[in-house]
Amino acid sequence: WKDRRKSGILTSEAVKQPVAVRYGWANNPVGNLYNEADLPAFPFRTDNWLLNWDKSRFEAMSLLELAAYIQRNIQPSQLEIKSVWDEVYQGIQTNNKGLASQRLQTLINQKLEDEKLAIALQVLLEKLEFPS
Repeated sequence: WKDRRKSGILTSEAVKQPVAVRYGWANNPVGNLYNEADLPAFPFRTDNWLLNWDKSRFEAMSLLELAAYIQRNIQPSQLEIKSVWDEVYQGIQTNNKGLASQRLQTLINQKLEDEKLAIALQVLLEKLEFPS
């Protein structure tokens, strides 16, 4: 199951078409995955599901907090969409809310694969257009 010494390939007869993998995903997990230096693997997950996130959590953040959260955790991965997000983020950082709002509207009109990102962007637009 080892591939090029830096990654592993996981398979299971019980799961023919997996959609995600989690390792050590619990409080105080007991791990059994080690590298060749006998160091334990860090817990990880490959999914990006909403879990307990809903719109109200994003609404509770300030404009800058939400923009920073998106930048750190859920920014778009598609290159052309990411470049538009970079313009939005730069506009927010430089207080150019007109540009940020315009480019954010362009992003929202795109087909976004990540539902969490779509919700966060919509809340961000509301915060730009109707500051509290």
